[in-house]
Amino acid sequence: MQLSPLQQFKALTKDGILWKAERLQHNAKGNDRAISLAIEEVCKTLSLVKNEYIRNKRTDEVAKILSTKPAIISKNVGQIIKSREISAETEEEFQSWKFPKWMGPEAQQEIRMNGFTQVHKEYNKAITGIHISMGKDTKLVSNCVLKPLYLVKNADPADNKQLIEVRSADDKAVIEFMRSSLIEVQQFRKTLWAGNNMVWSGNIDQLILVMQTINHELPVCDEINVFGWQPESFWCYTDRFYTNNTLIELNEYGIGKHVLNNKDYLFYSPSKSSIFKDARKGGKGFQQFTPFNYKQSPTTFEQWAELISKTYLEKAKFAIAFVFITLFRDIILKKDNSCPHLYCWGEPGSGKSKILESLNFLFFSEPRKFNLNSGTDYALSQFVEDGRNVPHMMNEADEETVTPIRMQWMKGWFDDEGRPKGNSKKGKTEIMRCNGSITIAGQKLVNGDNNALPSRCIVLEFKNLEKEQRSAEQVKAFDILMAYQSNGGFNSCLTEILTHRQFFETKFPSTFDEIFKEARVYMAENKMRWNDRIVRNHGYLLAMAKLAAEKFRLPWVYDTFFKETMAAAHDLAERIAGTDSASSFWQIIATLANQRVLVNGYDYKIINTAEVTTTTGRVILATKGTKRILKLRFANAHSLYMEHARKQTGKTGINKPTLEAYLRSKEYWIGNCAHDHFKAVINGKTEATNSSSYIFNVDMLEELGYFLDYSTERVHHTPTVDTPPQTATAEPENPPF
Repeated sequence: MQLSPLQQFKALTKDGILWKAERLQHNAKGNDRAISLAIEEVCKTLSLVKNEYIRNKRTDEVAKILSTKPAIISKNVGQIIKSREISAETEEEFQSWKFPKWMGPEAQQEIRMNGFTQVHKEYNKAITGIHISMGKDTKLVSNCVLKPLYLVKNADPADNKQLIEVRSADDKAVIEFMRSSLIEVQQFRKTLWAGNNMVWSGNIDQLILVMQTINHELPVCDEINVFGWQPESFWCYTDRFYTNNTLIELNEYGIGKHVLNNKDYLFYSPSKSSIFKDARKGGKGFQQFTPFNYKQSPTTFEQWAELISKTYLEKAKFAIAFVFITLFRDIILKKDNSCPHLYCWGEPGSGKSKILESLNFLFFSEPRKFNLNSGTDYALSQFVEDGRNVPHMMNEADEETVTPIRMQWMKGWFDDEGRPKGNSKKGKTEIMRCNGSITIAGQKLVNGDNNALPSRCIVLEFKNLEKEQRSAEQVKAFDILMAYQSNGGFNSCLTEILTHRQFFETKFPSTFDEIFKEARVYMAENKMRWNDRIVRNHGYLLAMAKLAAEKFRLPWVYDTFFKETMAAAHDLAERIAGTDSASSFWQIIATLANQRVLVNGYDYKIINTAEVTTTTGRVILATKGTKRILKLRFANAHSLYMEHARKQTGKTGINKPTLEAYLRSKEYWIGNCAHDHFKAVINGKTEATNSSSYIFNVDMLEELGYFLDYSTERVHHTPTVDTPPQTATAEPENPPF
């Protein structure tokens, strides 16, 4: 709205302070934030009025215009006047400070504002450093200046670090400080001095003053101490990231960027930071991480697979398929919280270790394996923790020399179990976890602890071949493969597979379910031995092999590989059935029956029947004809078994509850009978008793080689010579691969 000449005249002649208040109030339009700013602005103007009477009068008038209390206006005006007076005094005092002649106005202003200034002059040690305000004087408290670069975060805040560039007059370095040491003067001095000749002579208060000022808005990054696949969905070599199908090199500090959901994240790989380049020259520091260095492969992944196939023939199929189990281990764990090991065993020089080493060189640029008969337990736990979704090779597996605790760890790694580790912090325990797949090499197949380890593995048996039995093509392929491996291997090929990770992650669960159903039908039709865990492990292998064949040209026909893998699962189940703890029990029981220590009719009896009644109800054994069943007086048989096991091996047998649990899990277990009559002629005299018994399928037991159907008319005696138990089964045939 245009003002009339009279209104314009009144506006021009009105007191300027009141005019300003009215305009600000009009523009605020009732907005609380705008009114607050208007009051602040008017108070600044009022504070410039020298005459106190006029200032007080205008205060009342302004308060009325701005709809606030005069006391509020008066208080704000008073604070502004006081602040101005203090600033004037400070300025006057500042003019009296004794600054060095070389210190310019900019540095003087920094001291005035922050209490210190950082000065860097090349080749001038007397000037370079941090100068702290000391009253009206300054003091040099360091021979270097500090430039914070990155804040490095860890899972435990106490382990947070900070990268700081330090520069003296004639030197420069980047130092990794523990975050806590930046407010601990003694630790700060030690870290600054170590290897850099940088000095801090100030006290703790001066250190905190500097750190509070220079540490604002630092870039934050997460430290990587487990290489390979990262939870944030990218692959980490020590010196490169493979993220979003792109290979990214790290900067000089070991920092790289990963983009997730359109947001940038920084990660810190200390093993490739220039900070530690001198430490690595001596082979220390980050030596355990050097196998994770990126190496450009001389072949594609398909060419590597073809070379492996020519070198190791049929065994190569299993190793190549295991590559996908390893690289996508976290996907498999989501399915059933377990992931199988690859166990290669056989005679020295048969190639069991070589094939696992070749598998390693697809992931690493240097050899990486752990001898189970050496090294500390902590070193072993650290070894399997350092890399995620990579193979961890265990060499020299032998239950006679490897400690039981390490055998238990390998068993637990299958189920993704970690090892508790003590922590210096009171009441806190850390878990050292196996982050990759396990590959095992040994001359013998470990079968202790009821075959706990082999049942968690895909097992390949190797036998020696004479040189003349190897074709010229196989020898040539082996030589080429060894030459490539000695030159750093093939780990850049991993990026070819990782490109298809989303495909594997989406397809694996349903593919495995289909294969597991097919395996159940196939093994039943071909009368193969079923072991749920073993078939499941081989099902993982087949699922990955089937999916891999959709993306790569690989040296197998899936249908043929399916049959070979089912045969391998069957052979392993057969081997385990003949060597587990229950098998040892039946071997001894069969021996005792053969020696007539256990008498047919009195200690056990075998009968033909189509059905039997157990404590849990009637069991139908056959739809046509009859079946033989064994009724065993288990308490009596177990005591004789314990005595014989002790005489034969010098070791205690399996206790009754544990053995009973083993037997109940077997296919030949039928149930137990609360009451039955047993009778036999012993030493010419008829002996009879009523007793409970356990019931088993005799046909299944005899298939395993445990024969107990002896005549009842024999003399009960104790043998004078301990006879070794019968062999349960002949040595299984070699797997057809």
